[in-house]
Amino acid sequence: MEDCSQEEQNFFILIQALRFSTVGLKTFVDQCLKDLYDRLKRKVGSNGTCTLCCSQHFDVTQWCNTCVAWKLEVEKYMRYNTHKNKVQWRDIELRKLSGNYYEDAKVELCRIFVRNAKLFKYDLNNILEILKNCQYFVIDIKRLDAVRMVRNIDFAHTDRFKMSRKQLEKAISTLLQFFHHPSLKGYQCISATTIDIKELLKKDEKNITDIDVYHAFENVQQIRTADIDEFLSISDDENETHNQQGLVPILHLFVIILFIICGIFPHNDTINESVLECKTAVYEHPFAMDIDLDFYRSEHHKLVGREWLLNELDEKMFFSKRGVMFLAGMGYGKSAIVSHLICQSDKRFPGNWIHQHIVVYHMCNFYSRKTLSPGNFVNNLAGGFSKGIPGFLYNLQQNVRFNSYFENRKCIEDPEGCLDTLVLKALAGLDMGNSSYIVLIDALDECIEYGELNIFNLLWKRLRRFPLNIKFLMTSRYISDIKIAHNFLDVIEKNTTDPNNFKDAHKLLLHEVELLYDSKQSNMQRSFESSDLNTSLAKAVQYAQGNILLIKYALPVWLQDNFILRSSYTTFEDLFEEQLTRIFDRNVFESLSVIKTFEVLCATMEPLHVEELIKIANLTQYQMVGALAIIGKELSHFIRRANDKISLIHKSLAEYLTNESRKTDRFYVSKKNGCVLIGKYWLDILRQHKSFTNISVVDFASYIACSSDEGIRKTFLHYGKTHAKEFSDAYILHQAAAKLNSEAAMSLILDLFSLRSVDETDDGNITASYVAAAFGNHLSLKALLDRNSNVNFIRLGLSYINETVDMLHFCKTFAFWEYSLLNIAAQNGHYETVQTLLRHNVNISHQTSFGSNSFLLAVENGHARLVRDFLIKFKSNFSSSLNQALYLSAKNGYLDLVDLLLYHGAEDFCPLCNSSQYWTTFHQTRLQAINSGEQLQTYDFAFLEDRRFIRCESVLEIAIQNGHTDIIQRLLGKGNNTLRCREAGGRTPVFTALKFKRTEIFKILVQRGINKQDRCLYRRGRVDAIDFNERERKDYLEKTCPYNVTLSHYLAFYWNEEVFALGQHYDIWNWTARDTNGATPVHYACCAGNSEMINLLEQNGASFDVRSSNGSTPAHSAAICRQNSVLSRLLYRYPRSVFDNENRSISHYVAMSVRFRDETTEDIINKTWNVLFCKDSRR
Repeated sequence: MEDCSQEEQNFFILIQALRFSTVGLKTFVDQCLKDLYDRLKRKVGSNGTCTLCCSQHFDVTQWCNTCVAWKLEVEKYMRYNTHKNKVQWRDIELRKLSGNYYEDAKVELCRIFVRNAKLFKYDLNNILEILKNCQYFVIDIKRLDAVRMVRNIDFAHTDRFKMSRKQLEKAISTLLQFFHHPSLKGYQCISATTIDIKELLKKDEKNITDIDVYHAFENVQQIRTADIDEFLSISDDENETHNQQGLVPILHLFVIILFIICGIFPHNDTINESVLECKTAVYEHPFAMDIDLDFYRSEHHKLVGREWLLNELDEKMFFSKRGVMFLAGMGYGKSAIVSHLICQSDKRFPGNWIHQHIVVYHMCNFYSRKTLSPGNFVNNLAGGFSKGIPGFLYNLQQNVRFNSYFENRKCIEDPEGCLDTLVLKALAGLDMGNSSYIVLIDALDECIEYGELNIFNLLWKRLRRFPLNIKFLMTSRYISDIKIAHNFLDVIEKNTTDPNNFKDAHKLLLHEVELLYDSKQSNMQRSFESSDLNTSLAKAVQYAQGNILLIKYALPVWLQDNFILRSSYTTFEDLFEEQLTRIFDRNVFESLSVIKTFEVLCATMEPLHVEELIKIANLTQYQMVGALAIIGKELSHFIRRANDKISLIHKSLAEYLTNESRKTDRFYVSKKNGCVLIGKYWLDILRQHKSFTNISVVDFASYIACSSDEGIRKTFLHYGKTHAKEFSDAYILHQAAAKLNSEAAMSLILDLFSLRSVDETDDGNITASYVAAAFGNHLSLKALLDRNSNVNFIRLGLSYINETVDMLHFCKTFAFWEYSLLNIAAQNGHYETVQTLLRHNVNISHQTSFGSNSFLLAVENGHARLVRDFLIKFKSNFSSSLNQALYLSAKNGYLDLVDLLLYHGAEDFCPLCNSSQYWTTFHQTRLQAINSGEQLQTYDFAFLEDRRFIRCESVLEIAIQNGHTDIIQRLLGKGNNTLRCREAGGRTPVFTALKFKRTEIFKILVQRGINKQDRCLYRRGRVDAIDFNERERKDYLEKTCPYNVTLSHYLAFYWNEEVFALGQHYDIWNWTARDTNGATPVHYACCAGNSEMINLLEQNGASFDVRSSNGSTPAHSAAICRQNSVLSRLLYRYPRSVFDNENRSISHYVAMSVRFRDETTEDIINKTWNVLFCKDSRR
């Protein structure tokens, strides 16, 4: 842009601020509307779906019951009757509210709450209309109008296109004041918007060019002629509202607007791949990995289409708290999108924001056990964080365990300990500011197939412990195990039949076909009976139901000269059979070599070099030429080949070929034969080199066991025992127990190392059987137990204390003190492993060092199948643990377990809360209270999971704290006996609901019947009766509420306008109630700086001249608590000087403020507060 004046620059900054506001509010409204829709759906969703389009075709009196129910429920959320009466229902597609697609329903909700229902787009005016007209939102009309004035007067209706600095600061201040509304707090999109707007005020003539809008026009005159109001609209086309879900990332919004304005938006341009820089997973020692992740990334061709999805992913990742789980079925192209993001270094195109912030990427692949290994994943995290996060490597190297876990590769064997005590600990010690770092994981569903201790389970139990700076982007198929993702990550679900996917599949086909000869295009048109190429491609997409992987496989078939389309052709199995029949009919001689090639590819655990494949398949030179020709041409779309390595492109093909039910079919491939070929190949190498160097003996044994060939087995044992001394320093049994879940393979390892004790312990003093139990490898565990391994092995007990960490959590996640095989298997949820142990007569009653048994460990971690089994078979053994189990299940939100335990007789009760440590014996000391410098052996200590005893928490109390509404309703359905229990901090359940802002729960409790005069009361001396360490004592005191306060007092600190309205309706509030010091709720509101509550108190006639026991007024409270704006407002409205019983004025209280406790009154007066002092002096 040409040089412009300072006032014109100010106008550009205002445009940018309004754009930031629009994007932030759009994201906020999206999230809220989803919640509102879910509420509506729960109310009237059972009525079914409207099929008649009632609202558009009939008068209201002729609507179906479904539409009538939706209309009545939606009208409950209309704030104004005038708006309700003016809604033009014929313009609303009400049937979409009762349908299955939320995005369609969201648009209709928006149309209902704006004035012009015919057209809806996300501009600032419409967003403000929704906030104004919908009762779900609680932002006052004054704030909404203030923002609207900035938008209209300063921006949309101006003819000056300039503004003074003072005008700009006033406009920005209005926007920021709006975003400080209590109902907007806690939303990351709002926090990010506030930060962005504040940063704009720092722009001057030197860095004004940093804002995108500055570059959108060549000169100011162009702004005068442009429709600049479009800048405040997220969606430009009403017809795209349904399908275009993704917002362009904030960093690129105005760049794209510039393209639109100038008419140069690149419709078909693609990224020049030669200039792209891909992220790598190549690290230096000690993080170097024996995995070629670039191999799996490089298999995917250039992405066609998907701009809309990349935009959506960019936006979701930017605003999400923890990250995004991207769910789609097989064939959607998830891995292609991941590979694209890894290489999307071009800032002009969507996906670049994610690319810039990726520090680690991991691709789970069914054909590579190494990619599925939790140890390799943690090692990958450590390597990526060390390379991409400043200070991480230094923190990691300071850990005393660094050498053993990384230099000696123990991280591979103990991924849980490595992640807990090294990686997470190093992250916790970093100050990462506002920086974001992304961990990208592809095909998480394939990670789950590794075994019970897999990457998914390893990560999910610890996701909350990662700093919020670390975000995760994961892809997966729809499987039941992934459903827990909704609790932690934002979820994007896509289906191959979505309209946008159909468009992209059509683009892909066109991209592939348009450069082919006319004869091939004619074949496509003939196959799908159309004279027009585009029409035939559209039919092809519909035929394959939008499955992009299926389309890629099927395209070579569709282009054949004599291909005849089946009436129903939508499965991979049909495609595979069609293709293989065609190839083998034309290449009869080479078919045997191809089958041998497939046998090896189906059996191998890792991608193979082409030379290795040829040698393993034992092909002649003639066969090799034929096989390579077929692989390179006929089967090129079935086989992945990159970096001189080769593997099958998708596990669906291997499942088809090796399916035992197809054993008599023509194209059945024996995986066992493949194992024989690989086993013989490695035996030849072993004979030649006379060493296991570069050979994994565990993998070798796995192939030999898979082959079921007794001759090969004997040869393996003969050569293996000859060279067994090479493994004298290695814990091979432990490695095998962690990696294998095969009874035959584990038995083979035991035969090979028969001179070793089956209960040999490693450096961590655990046996191979314990490792197998921990990893859930029940078949390997059976082999070990059948060789007389100790089924009742117990890990060592604790021998040291570290008061700087949570010892209980440390024990559960790293140390596992006094854990048995059954304890660790139950905690990790390994059902088959537990059954194996029970069949070998394991001791079911053993308790860990902190007194928990296998039943409680299974409950705490939500393993419902195990819990149900324990209750059926061993209820008498665990009956004394039922109530504690109910507490743990409610704490963690396991509704199915709560139901199960209540059925079996578990009860809630008010725990004893006297001034004694009654759960320990006389003279016993709590372990957590002992200093690390003390000799633990000199103490009679108790190590228990005693939070419930300390906090005196009922099951109802902990469920309220954690917001588990469904569980609370189940508990109250059993009775109200804990409705008035007090936890250690003095709260009854209704106080807890208020503190934790559980509005719906608060309403449930009120309707159940509460004591409106209830107060927060507790034993003040109890804190001195319990053995606390310093951290615990501080936490205990922080969680006590102000003594003797009422709900009305408490509301001041934990304000919620919806709760306020609810309390008004039930006549709960008493603004004249006094606490122990005679302070009223008005005092508390002023001390808390709660402007919203103060406004409502004034409207309700509350007195602001009321005195506490020492004679102080609410103004004194605002002063002592340093609530500047509230104090200024009170002094303006109530200018008369006031003094307490000690004749101290407002200024005295300012001087006594806790914040300035180390400064003299003179120091304070010489600062900003001399104005207040002078006011008092003049009076």
